[in-house]
Amino acid sequence: MTTFAYIHCKPDGTPFYVGKGVRTRDKIFTARNAYHKKVVAKYGQKNILIGKIDCSSNDTALQLEVGLIKCLRRMGAPLTNLTDGGEGSVGWKCPDNVKVAVSIANKNRTFSAEQRYRLGASFRGKKRPEHSILLKERGNWAREKNPFFNSGEHQVGEKNHMARKVLGVKDGAPKEWTTLKSCADDLGVSIQAISQAIRKKQRSKGWKLEHLT
Repeated sequence: MTTFAYIHCKPDGTPFYVGKGVRTRDKIFTARNAYHKKVVAKYGQKNILIGKIDCSSNDTALQLEVGLIKCLRRMGAPLTNLTDGGEGSVGWKCPDNVKVAVSIANKNRTFSAEQRYRLGASFRGKKRPEHSILLKERGNWAREKNPFFNSGEHQVGEKNHMARKVLGVKDGAPKEWTTLKSCADDLGVSIQAISQAIRKKQRSKGWKLEHLT
């Protein structure tokens, strides 16, 4: 798992935040402080420039974060960081006793009618976050590229473009099934049993089975 330091910049290249993270932390704009959120809201998430420097260890990344914040502040960069950096951690796991305590506290938890109304009212009229809109657009694009999207009848049984025929031989007599499911139903076993018999070249209910190409 690669650890890195990163910089968020305004569209004109002016740095406004320095951080340290792993995986895709540099591209996540949620769970940020209010000042960071205001800058992102002003320019738009898609227009924020991101610079990333991979580091050999977590300690190196923390030191680089501290150094970048110190250097940029000396240069007069309007950083939204609330601290001097170096506080991050990697690999922390919640203790089991804490997990149990949280689970017990949340079991059978219900909201009153007034709480539900207030919660709903707090979201009414608000625009969806920019990242959620991007995810929705990406999902719509993927569905549009799928020729079988919104055509459920084309995906059933032998009409499914991924379905494979099965050939069985028992006592010298061959038999053909259009799908794994039809074979499983006919022999009275599970689909998993049919797949395993084909993969391991075993018999199922006395039938020697194989896929038809």
